[in-house]
Amino acid sequence: MIYLIFIFFIFSSCVGTIEDNQLQTTKSASSDVVMDKYKGLISAEAISHNKVELKFSPISGNPQDIIYHFFINNSDTSIQITGNSLKANSAGLYSYTLDGLSTNTTYSFKVSTENIEKNELTSKSDALFTSTFSNNTADFNGVVSAKALKGQQGKYSIRVSWTLAGFTGPSQYSPDMGDTIGYEVTYMPVSEGLNNFNDDSYVSSSKISEIEPSNLTTTTYRSTETYRDISGLDPNTEYFFRVRAIHKGYVHYYMTSGYKREMNSKVVSASTLAETGSYDFDSSSVKVNNALSDDGLDQLIVSWDSATGEF
Repeated sequence: MIYLIFIFFIFSSCVGTIEDNQLQTTKSASSDVVMDKYKGLISAEAISHNKVELKFSPISGNPQDIIYHFFINNSDTSIQITGNSLKANSAGLYSYTLDGLSTNTTYSFKVSTENIEKNELTSKSDALFTSTFSNNTADFNGVVSAKALKGQQGKYSIRVSWTLAGFTGPSQYSPDMGDTIGYEVTYMPVSEGLNNFNDDSYVSSSKISEIEPSNLTTTTYRSTETYRDISGLDPNTEYFFRVRAIHKGYVHYYMTSGYKREMNSKVVSASTLAETGSYDFDSSSVKVNNALSDDGLDQLIVSWDSATGEF
């Protein structure tokens, strides 16, 4: 008897809450070398009624030695995150989402950096300002991953996954106004550029947005969708993917001036499989072990790492 061992990988997005402010305070500069002002804060943009996305440039150094400090308004207490928990996008920028903010409120944001190996600090950046949305939106953290399907399907299809948006309604069939009733998946070939992908006004025949259910109404149930297989893609081609949530209130009030839905800009990329039909399997990953207890008399456990590609 052969047993298969499955290994699951969990991906987490970079999201910090206001409560995280209580974890640590900024280190005193008296014991460190204070360098110039940090100039890498690129943008601060509200994406919902309680979230703001910051985009900023990495500093030089080993990412595990770098700490980024985020300051809200005039607080001297920072939300902190290490460089090795961040991943730069294709433009070379980091992105971090601050959660737990108040609705319809203007905030200022500053960033400083710390190299714990070299005992170096930068002073706070200049402040950037933004205001959260005036209406409640979906509580959603965006896309988590994208990966080509296995076998022949992987030449033309990619599975896009995300974590279910938060909800407060008593059941799937009775969603509250802030509960998500549909998801919009947008995708485009990487060759057309990340700036164009992030530009909602950019129009291209290969930039496609798909909303499911396609006929959202005021009586649509809360969505339980957490992945979608995107088909009809070109083989051996890399695509950008983004997922946004549409809440029930938006269907009611989208015609009202100033009423918004959540607008996260989190992007992942993935490639379809090549036409060649090749695959990659690490035969050295095969392991054979005795089964436990009496099963070991006539059974072995064989395990291996999953192959990638078409097979």
